[in-house]
Amino acid sequence: MKTSIVLIFCLFCASLSNASSIHNYIEVGLGANKLFSFNSDTNKYLSDYSVAPSFKLSTGSRLNQSRTVWFELGYSYNGEMKYKNTKLNSQSLFTGLKLTTDPANKTSMFIRGGAGKTWSETKITGNTNQSNQSNHYYGAAGLSFRLNHTQSMNIELQHINDARSDEAINGVFLNFNQFI
Repeated sequence: MKTSIVLIFCLFCASLSNASSIHNYIEVGLGANKLFSFNSDTNKYLSDYSVAPSFKLSTGSRLNQSRTVWFELGYSYNGEMKYKNTKLNSQSLFTGLKLTTDPANKTSMFIRGGAGKTWSETKITGNTNQSNQSNHYYGAAGLSFRLNHTQSMNIELQHINDARSDEAINGVFLNFNQFI
């Protein structure tokens, strides 16, 4: 986890050092996540897990001076999801693209997608903890509401899918976005 935090911090500092005008942003989000599967048998089991609080931090930069295409790097933490004597939490690093209508408008829409690496830990009462690493891909869509020239609030619906299984996480976030 320390490596993840250091990596995100370095990427953030690098984006700040290259910022000559409002072409970069940092986004902080709070939300809630729930396990999910398109496989109905798996989903019966996953739906018993509780909803978990979530946190995410991302930074982005315009591609080719475009107002509508952004490259993103980020970190997310999914809090503890519980079911009977099992507790599960995860954290991930991700990278991808964000496509948006003009972010200078009072309201805009966006979609984002990409891939990343997830580290998860499962704790079962009376057993040893199990750690797992996996790759994932994600997609999201949302609305952005401009607060002023450099700040906005976003409402986002997100889907993160494990690349090796039919397990996924659906989430909803409220994000604060600051152009830097």
